[in-house]
Amino acid sequence: PFRIFGQNPLICFVLSGVIMKIFMRIKFDEDNLYSVLYKNVFSLAGDKFGSLLQAIFYCLLIWLIALFLDRKKWIIKV
Repeated sequence: PFRIFGQNPLICFVLSGVIMKIFMRIKFDEDNLYSVLYKNVFSLAGDKFGSLLQAIFYCLLIWLIALFLDRKKWIIKV
């Protein structure tokens, strides 16, 4: 599983920021998607464990995109 991150580390790094910015820009009433997900999904597990679950969720999301790139044999180098 860590090989997937190692194939395209720069893309994974950039995606972590891009995905977070996208989640912050999607608005629901007064809140953004990031806070709505935390309040309605992850906080049900408690503050600390919910925060851990949220971090695991974002890592898994980035890993799935990196897995897609790996399956397509797309390796982006700079």
